[in-house]
Amino acid sequence: MSVDAPAASKRVICRSPCKINLFLHITGRRSDGYHDLQSIFRAVSLFDEITLSTRIDGQVLRIAGPSEVPPELDLCTRAAALLQQKFAPSKGVEISLQKRIPIGAGLGGGSSNAASVLLMLNQLWQLSLPLQELEKLALQLGADVPFFIRGGDQFVSGVGEKLLPIKLPKQFYVLLFPGVHCATAAMFSDPALKRDCEMLDVTQLKDADLYSSQFKNVFEALARRQSPAIDQAHAWLQQHAGFARLTGSGSALFAPVPTRQAAQKVVANCPAPWRAWYVHALSADQAPHD
Repeated sequence: MSVDAPAASKRVICRSPCKINLFLHITGRRSDGYHDLQSIFRAVSLFDEITLSTRIDGQVLRIAGPSEVPPELDLCTRAAALLQQKFAPSKGVEISLQKRIPIGAGLGGGSSNAASVLLMLNQLWQLSLPLQELEKLALQLGADVPFFIRGGDQFVSGVGEKLLPIKLPKQFYVLLFPGVHCATAAMFSDPALKRDCEMLDVTQLKDADLYSSQFKNVFEALARRQSPAIDQAHAWLQQHAGFARLTGSGSALFAPVPTRQAAQKVVANCPAPWRAWYVHALSADQAPHD
């Protein structure tokens, strides 16, 4: 359904980045069923595009978005509705979402979309809320959403809500999506999931080789065992880039590469129907919006 925005509207277009987990360890399972984890989240330069147009009639509408996600379940819509309910009951917005980040790939696209909507509506609706207030709202939408309020490189713990900035060198990566999706809830509930990783102190990460065997993604073995496509993509990326690691609970994989040219060569050789991208790390001070 297409709905015309009122004439007196303001519009902004923002780019919503994805993230990779340089490693992902689970240190225990809590009594509420959630898991304590430790990870480094790194924002990288594959973006969805979100267009927000203010409305004067108080409606929150998603007028374009992925067909497989109903508007009422879209984290963009939920983020706008939550911000409206808490701080701007008379405000309205139209949301158009153009997806480039694969859904169900462990890249945090939906969480990033939610954070981008909170950040940009804070400006469009002239709310002037501090980032700490936005982070509280973000956590209500999902454990990964607060990270995207901050962006950059963060050492993540708890259920994903505890963030500590960490300084890492610039890096190019290849992202590889093998065309299959992993259900996060099912991965976390798998009885074979390793939940007893040793607790790390952030000081242990200083000058550490984060791509060594000391660090891992605990979902990787599960994902490779459950999905031949992920296992084949892992082997291919390992062969062509010298490294492969799952991000999030899957299904996407990444590899650090020394130069842009090296990344572009791997991407150019990616076999169909897989998809690959060359990306670089984004610092926290690189605004993801135009």
